[in-house]
Amino acid sequence: MSNPEPNSTENTTQLPIEFLCKLIPREFNGNRYEVGQFLADSKISGRAKEQLAQQQFSDWPTLKNKLKTLYQDKKHYAQIMEELNNCRQYPKESVNDFFQRLEVLNSRALSTIKLNTQDESVRNGKTQAINEITLNRFIFHSRPEISQMLRWKDFNDLNSAFTAAVSEERAFNIRPNKKFCNICKRDNHNTFECRFKQNQPSTSKKPVYLSKQVQSNVMCKYCKKNGHSINECFKLKNKKQLEQKGNYENQTVSKNQENTTVHLNCPKSAVTNTPLSDQISQLSVFEN
Repeated sequence: MSNPEPNSTENTTQLPIEFLCKLIPREFNGNRYEVGQFLADSKISGRAKEQLAQQQFSDWPTLKNKLKTLYQDKKHYAQIMEELNNCRQYPKESVNDFFQRLEVLNSRALSTIKLNTQDESVRNGKTQAINEITLNRFIFHSRPEISQMLRWKDFNDLNSAFTAAVSEERAFNIRPNKKFCNICKRDNHNTFECRFKQNQPSTSKKPVYLSKQVQSNVMCKYCKKNGHSINECFKLKNKKQLEQKGNYENQTVSKNQENTTVHLNCPKSAVTNTPLSDQISQLSVFEN
């Protein structure tokens, strides 16, 4: 029996015709010898396009290796994971923007694992862990009103959580925006934004003074005048001081009168304190 002839296309890369038709733009002139260079020049942008324009590529693997070198992530895997673990939604950031930031970090981390991890079982475990971290960051670190809704539901992937968050965000935008802060009692922002501003370091703190309009609305219940309350009324304070002073003088006079009263059986020390005219009148009583 004769051995089968070796396949001439065994070492070449097989690409479906539908995929190649999508890559070829309409402006291509049809020259098959220039298709590789034309794709490299037209479908690639940025600094990579400038470097690829000066080179010739005879096959797809050469172009693939060059693209890996140009587009691989410059950061270490640990740096990307640190950015992913610290990612959170900003106060004025939309759900779509927050989702895109998480998705970019997720794809960068997965690409780094795919290039640097050879063991398939280890690579699958790291991939699952990164996807779970990304999903948890989106659920627990979105805005409080959206995160509260996401925590009550069980999501298996990031896309399903993103769809629910977008629907909740649209519902919040349709509802009337009634903001109220429980800290400073104002209605132009909510409590989360006020707490976020308070955590920011401030160089100086200026004292807060009441405006004249606010002071004029206060009326004293004692003197019926505007500008102060009854606790700050000057007339009421003077009245209380005068009453206290009058009570003290009355108590002093009554004590002096009690000390000057003389009885028949009073001791000698009490008699000596009485005036001379009173003593003479007392002696005249005994003579009669």
